[in-house]
Amino acid sequence: MPENVPIDRQDVESSISDLWRYYDEHAAQARQHETLRATVTSILAGFAATMVGIVTGHGLTRQDILPGALIVALGVIGGALSLKHYERNRFHTTMLGVIRDEITRLRTTPLDATPLSTHALRRKGTKKHEAEFGRRKAEKTARNQPDDKRPSALVRARLFVLWLALPLTIVLAGVIVVIVAAT
Repeated sequence: MPENVPIDRQDVESSISDLWRYYDEHAAQARQHETLRATVTSILAGFAATMVGIVTGHGLTRQDILPGALIVALGVIGGALSLKHYERNRFHTTMLGVIRDEITRLRTTPLDATPLSTHALRRKGTKKHEAEFGRRKAEKTARNQPDDKRPSALVRARLFVLWLALPLTIVLAGVIVVIVAAT
């Protein structure tokens, strides 16, 4: 739609309906990335545990350095995939907020409000995501608060850091296998 062209209430409601469908798609994508992160982490943990069991079952020798290195690689890949799924999930949740804001704007502004296109919303969401992703605003804010106002450690804990614990443990197990096998 061209900018600054008044539209009637039916067009606004139609745009809002379209936005809710766009919203639903981003919500599904956000859930999918969380599901994929859990699935990939579980599969890699299973492979790594099996490999550790196999290489340590007979005592570690120099022949076990390569399987140990493979265990390290599985952990690194798992960590990278976990971080990427987290980033994509955060992108889709940012888009959800942008879409909700647009729906609110359309419902609360006069009829001469022109709905943003999905392309414009995606650009706006992408820009917001890129500006905010990776910043540790919550942690910085929490550090600047008096102790009695700080949220608990559980509230402050970053979920992606907790998700990285398993792949990092896999890396550690692989490093231990390599070190023990090399000595």
